Amino acid sequence: TATSPSGATTRYVASAPPVGLEIPAPIRVVVLVDGDTRSAAELFAGAIRHQGGVVAGRRTFGKGSAQELRPLKSLPGYATRATAAAVLDAAGNSLDGVGVAPDVLAGVDETPVEALLLAKGAYFDFASYFERRHPDLADGDVEAALQRDGAAAWRAFSATWRPPDVDDALLLEASSYPPAARAAAAARARRSRSARPR
Repeated sequence: TATSPSGATTRYVASAPPVGLEIPAPIRVVVLVDGDTRSAAELFAGAIRHQGGVVAGRRTFGKGSAQELRPLKSLPGYATRATAAAVLDAAGNSLDGVGVAPDVLAGVDETPVEALLLAKGAYFDFASYFERRHPDLADGDVEAALQRDGAAAWRAFSATWRPPDVDDALLLEASSYPPAARAAAAARARRSRSARPR
């Protein structure tokens, strides 16, 4: 069910199971989720539970809305992201800010330091750093290279890494922003990093 900002409600219901994709009755379906499970994947997990399946892992993100890009007439090439609909699970409940709680708890909680490093992009930046230092490394050899060189590479990376400003990081991650906006944010982030004392 989707509800627009004006209050109009549209209910989407499958009229029949997909042909050839039925799950035999004795088979149980388990969906693995975590705090990064959101949007359609979150709705899928809720639908599987509603049909008798099991949700395992950690509570999902809790994204209970759908957004759309609306071009700005006054700034060609730019757009704003606006909430277009509220989304409800198969039982009619909003997932917004609540998420889907697992039936079976699995996984480990991240520490506050891990959460901060993830939010600031350190893991992605380290992966880029490691890849630049191993340009000819085949995908199948990455794990062995990390086992061999990962600790030393992390120490070298963390000695020089500086997190970007949060606003710049969010803008750079938003691939739906026009190239000019991403380029401006990247330039601002570079100027910001170069101005910081090392």
